[in-house]
Amino acid sequence: MGDLTATVDGQEPNDTTNQAAAQPNDEQTNAQSTESKEQDSEPKLSAEELAAELSKARAEAARRRVERNEARAKLAELTKEPKPDAERLAALEKELADSRMQAARVKVAKETGLPEELIHGDAAETMTENAQVVRGLVDKLVEEAVAEKLKATPPMPVVSGEAAGGKPKSDEDWLRKAFLEK
Repeated sequence: MGDLTATVDGQEPNDTTNQAAAQPNDEQTNAQSTESKEQDSEPKLSAEELAAELSKARAEAARRRVERNEARAKLAELTKEPKPDAERLAALEKELADSRMQAARVKVAKETGLPEELIHGDAAETMTENAQVVRGLVDKLVEEAVAEKLKATPPMPVVSGEAAGGKPKSDEDWLRKAFLEK
């Protein structure tokens, strides 16, 4: 009862397991002794040889650092290259969209008879709607201007055989010549 070992799940610990863990087995001692013999059998390096090995290791580490820095620079270049391609692609897409808008503007201008400068919008449908509104306003203004002009100067009556404004159509009218000669 004086033993204070911890129990696992209410069971007493196995005494043979604790003893085996506490005492190394023969295989472990044989492996350790073999390693120590191998280390002893290797020739020990002199201070000059150790310095030479150290300088080789440092040179190798420096070479690896240079390679790493070159690889980092190449990686930075490779990551920068897609950006100009993306910018160029965006510019080409914008140019294509502008070209399509201009083509739609020309088409709407031909359909409505309005100049291209008066047609605005961001899609063909909105351009058509805006052009129809502008066309309606222009037609209304023209009708009002014509009505004002007609009120200001009454139209001349149209007499058969005469042009508008009371002028004869031509001097070769045979009846007129006959009348004027008498």
